[in-house]
Amino acid sequence: AIPGLAELVMLGKLAYHAEQTQSDGSPLYEHVIIDAPASGHAISLLATPGIVLRSVPKGALADAVGVSHQLLHDPKRFRVDIVTTAEELPVNETLELKEELQKRAVPLGWLILNHCSPALDTALPALQAAEDPISAHIRQHLHHIESQQEQRARLARLWRPAHICFPTMLPRRELQEASNSGSAQQQLIRDAAYMFDEAFHERCCRV
Repeated sequence: AIPGLAELVMLGKLAYHAEQTQSDGSPLYEHVIIDAPASGHAISLLATPGIVLRSVPKGALADAVGVSHQLLHDPKRFRVDIVTTAEELPVNETLELKEELQKRAVPLGWLILNHCSPALDTALPALQAAEDPISAHIRQHLHHIESQQEQRARLARLWRPAHICFPTMLPRRELQEASNSGSAQQQLIRDAAYMFDEAFHERCCRV
């Protein structure tokens, strides 16, 4: 098989759909989205047209590959949105990917963070001494939030343009267990858990 053939076929199909028009000449599709592979393979995918163009003589193949190559470097028609999580190793990989894309003059779009938790304005001291499973879960979640905030601050310093976050929700089973208890402490824990839930809805998806 020709090295890079699968990548060329995928990018050729992308370019084909991006060029399709309706009878009135307007684009057939408003957006064409590819769920690209992980960072290392994505770099190889995006680099393939340039490598082929440097390796083959002028002709039909070079013309076809040239269409894909031009598309991948046109910021008006193409961009790469990177999806990651606010954890140390994924953030390291994301910053390396950003650098590689910039070296290749590939347009960058949004940075999308999955499984985000918002910083909460209200401290929950009553949960610190509680030993039930739900309190332990919330304390663990608070520690996770602190770690995520460190990585999000790091990205905010090193990344342009802005990023958007999508939330992780607390397990509903644990909320239900809390709501089945009538004790004052369990009521506090249930209210705190729902506060997390509301914060996710109201604050996580802000740009």
